[in-house]
Amino acid sequence: MWRISALPRQSLAAQWLAAVTELPQLLSQLRPYLRPSTNTLVANVSSDASYLLFESPLSAEGSKTITWSQLQADPVLYATWQQRQREFLQVLEPHLKTMQLKGVTQYSPNAACLLKLVLTHPQHLYVVNGKDPVVLPFYDQAFYQKLLHEQPQLLTPTAPASSASAASAGPAGPAAAGLAANTAAPGSNATAATAANAAPAMGGAPLGTAAAPARPVWPWVLLGLLLLLGLFGLFWWLWQHMNAEKAQAAAAELAQSLVAEEQLLDQNLALQRDVAERIALAQDLRLLDANRALLQEVEAKLKDAERLSLEQALSADTATLKQNLLMQDLVQALLAAAEAKPAVPAAPAAKPAAPAAPAATADKGASAPAASAVKTKRLPKCEVIVKEGKVPQLVMAIDGSGSMLNVLPDGKIRMAAAQEAANALISRVDRNVPIHLLGIQGCPLARDYGVFSGAQRQRLNAAIAQINPLVAVSPLRVLTPLVSAMRGMAGSVPANTDAVGILISDGVDTCSNTRNLDLCAVAREIHAQKPKLKIHVVLVGDDAPEAKCVAAITGGRVFHPGNTSELVSALKTAGQTLERVCE
Repeated sequence: MWRISALPRQSLAAQWLAAVTELPQLLSQLRPYLRPSTNTLVANVSSDASYLLFESPLSAEGSKTITWSQLQADPVLYATWQQRQREFLQVLEPHLKTMQLKGVTQYSPNAACLLKLVLTHPQHLYVVNGKDPVVLPFYDQAFYQKLLHEQPQLLTPTAPASSASAASAGPAGPAAAGLAANTAAPGSNATAATAANAAPAMGGAPLGTAAAPARPVWPWVLLGLLLLLGLFGLFWWLWQHMNAEKAQAAAAELAQSLVAEEQLLDQNLALQRDVAERIALAQDLRLLDANRALLQEVEAKLKDAERLSLEQALSADTATLKQNLLMQDLVQALLAAAEAKPAVPAAPAAKPAAPAAPAATADKGASAPAASAVKTKRLPKCEVIVKEGKVPQLVMAIDGSGSMLNVLPDGKIRMAAAQEAANALISRVDRNVPIHLLGIQGCPLARDYGVFSGAQRQRLNAAIAQINPLVAVSPLRVLTPLVSAMRGMAGSVPANTDAVGILISDGVDTCSNTRNLDLCAVAREIHAQKPKLKIHVVLVGDDAPEAKCVAAITGGRVFHPGNTSELVSALKTAGQTLERVCE
């Protein structure tokens, strides 16, 4: 509950002290029939020995005082004030009519009249959050005197009364005269004039004036009219008395109708939000269909390019094979010639032939380096290791979660930098090495893009482009199945084949089924199953320190690049052993 203000009791206009004391009970009777937004229009009031305390259920944030002229100058705020004021007065009207039937003046000192007075002639106004007006049921003595001076009709009784009716003139005249006497300041001519003008309206004569001379005709006509007016007032009082309960029931029904309309409005707003969400979903579906059509077109072009690339690769491999066969025949011929020369014995009788020995020795020395060069360890033959299934393998797992949309210090998005580095590595890897690609995006399992041969490098580049959180409908909700990616790397390579794994990530596992697992324990499990798999860990963020032990356990390295160029260099270093694996 926000305390708006605490005003001294002694500054309150004395006529309204009892009315302010009765006001909480009246407000508690009215509030069940008011909408929540209208309920806050009038502040709650409580009191202690020295102060009147005014509170509101609204938040104090953004509150400020405002004058009546400032309220009228704001069209939106003034329209809100008028709507809530009208609703409040509609619920208050039965109480006012009941008092009017009892001969109470329109603004005599009671709680209902004070409430109507502050709603039609406010003094203390507040605005909360720039949209909710709040009025305090409080009048300073000076403000109230000025109000009576400017609008003397506030002292006029609204209930019908006749000067000939003692029952009407009795309570109304003294009440109005007492109210004028209490509100008049010493020496105030305007207030005295107001009281003097009010007395004739209440059935008396102005003070200090002589009685008018008798008229022969019109006094009787006036008396008849007054009698008719008294009879009409009596009929009106009886009708109001009989229908007071009906009026309260109508007010309650009106309040319930307002509540029902507000609920209907809330339902309409909810329906509008649902329609907006469905429209947005339909737009996303249309975009997805367009992307799917574009992807099919790209795949068709990639197939054509792949077929052409395969034919070119086969031609190049055929030429290389022919060159290797010619080189092999040449080496075998050299080896045969080198082995045949030392087998020829020298003739014993031919002594002059002895000087030729250095030449033979020279020939033997000349052929020795060639033989030793031939016998040095070379790369295995490609057709041999392919046939035996011993070609080293490369498996890459690239993070495609929402956090990869963050920016590196050089201004490039992490996802774009990782894709650039992966493409740079692929261009250097031996075309005999198959590359297995995994996408760390979406729970519960990492996405398996399959194995790509040397002739499928373009398709591999296109698959890497698909590892992107922006492809998803809601990129910020793409989670990180890190454990699933590590197990997928281990499951994609044979146990007895050398393999290099490259794990590119900036986060930890965020899937509900694996986020509590220990990455180091998972790495030890993988190393026990696939001891020849070395996993290099490339960290592009600061929030995955646990992943470092994966490289330490499997025999790999940890790279922590700070920008795009360092990331490209790290991947080239991680895949350096696979640049040429056979000849």
